[in-house]
Parts: sequence; structure tokens; C-alpha cells
Amino acid sequence: MKLKDKTAFITGAGHGIGRDIAIRMASEKAMVAVTDRDLALAEETVKIIRANGGSAEAFHLDVTDAPAIKSLIAKILKESGKIDILVNNAGGGWNGPIWEYDEEKWNRTISLSLTSVFLCTLSVVKSMMENKFGRIINISSVVGVSGKKHRSAYCAAKGGIISMTKTWAMELAPFGITANCISPGAIASYEHMKWEEGCWMGRSGKPEDIGGAALFLASSEASFITGQNIVIDGGRTLGLKGDS
Repeated sequence: MKLKDKTAFITGAGHGIGRDIAIRMASEKAMVAVTDRDLALAEETVKIIRANGGSAEAFHLDVTDAPAIKSLIAKILKESGKIDILVNNAGGGWNGPIWEYDEEKWNRTISLSLTSVFLCTLSVVKSMMENKFGRIINISSVVGVSGKKHRSAYCAAKGGIISMTKTWAMELAPFGITANCISPGAIASYEHMKWEEGCWMGRSGKPEDIGGAALFLASSEASFITGQNIVIDGGRTLGLKGDS
């Protein structure tokens, strides 16, 4: 019961990495606010959690909608009195070469993958400061470290998350709040998705490979860890197998 009496707010928790994090935190007795822009998927996650004896509620949330973020977080804070753990997982965006971008595609990706992290944190952090406790866990990406062809805006957003997290770690440490990143490599969120080529571990990444790290960072075992970016990619950033 590593998270007993804790309340967790998780974005993009209707499937994949977000769903696994929600299930794991609920299994350790956190009360989980499962949010997703697809409410049906969020409700599926909650159904799984409740079937296993956990506590969770599903909420529709478009993380590009600033008023909606503020309203939902205020509602949860009023009902539960606190949000101890914030997992900024939602993200995505347009892919293509720089010469095919336009301002709308750029802004949409930055809004979904970077500004959303800022807005959710802004709405939660003052409550954490008052309570002298908080765990902020931001899901970035290895492309935020290495870059990737045809993903200018997404790489910029994910790199921005890493830098933002380090800054927040310094600002919030006096209030008992930690802020850390997890940067997944290619994760197969669905059974038909596989990216085994070039991975030293010889298999695709799975949502549970990320969920375990998020649970650890949320627990008391990680109370002295802040400002870190944990890369979870099966060793892919070491270089491809064929390079050895």
C-alpha cells in the first residue's frame, strides 16, 4: 500500500502508458482521477481498477482546453481536499518535415504536448505547496533528448518538458514537492505495434515498463529523487545493435 491515502491525477489515462500508471497507482491504494479526451476509454480504465478493488473516477478532459483543466482540478480539489500526485502523460501531435509545417500544426502540437503540462501543473501546484507535499511526474520522450526526423514540434515539446521539470524541481523542493521526468522510447501500446529492431533488449517496450517507474517516483522510496529524467528505452539510445 505504497500510496495509501494519496490522490493521483493522471492525464491521457484511457489507454497505453497512462492506463498502466493509473492501474498500478490504484493497486497501491491511491484514489485515482482517470482523465482522457475519450471518456469511454477513461471509463474502461476505471472499470479495470474497480474490478481489482481499487478506487477511481473517470473524467473527460481535453488538455488543450485551459478553462476545462482549471475547472476539473478545482472540482477534484474541492471533493478530495488534495491532489498528491500529478502525472502529465497526455501528448501527441503532427509529424512531417519542417517545410510541410504551418503555424496551426506547430501550435497544436506544442499545446497538446507541452503547454498542457504547464497548465495542469499550474492548476495543482499551489495546493501541493500548501500541503507541503507533492509528486509531479512528467512523461517526456527520448526524442526530447535526441531529436527525430520529421518531428520538430514534438521533439521541441518533449525537450521543453525535461527542462521545465528540472526548473520546477529547484523551485518546489522547499515545499516538499519532487518533479521528475520519464522519457520512454518506442512503446507498443497495442499488441500489433512492435519496434524490436535495433533495441538491445530484443523486444518492444510495453506500457508496464513505464508504469513501474512512475509508481516508484510517486512513492516514499523516491523522496530524495528530483529533477531527473529517467530514460526507459531498452538501451536504444546507446546506439543500434548494428553499430557495435
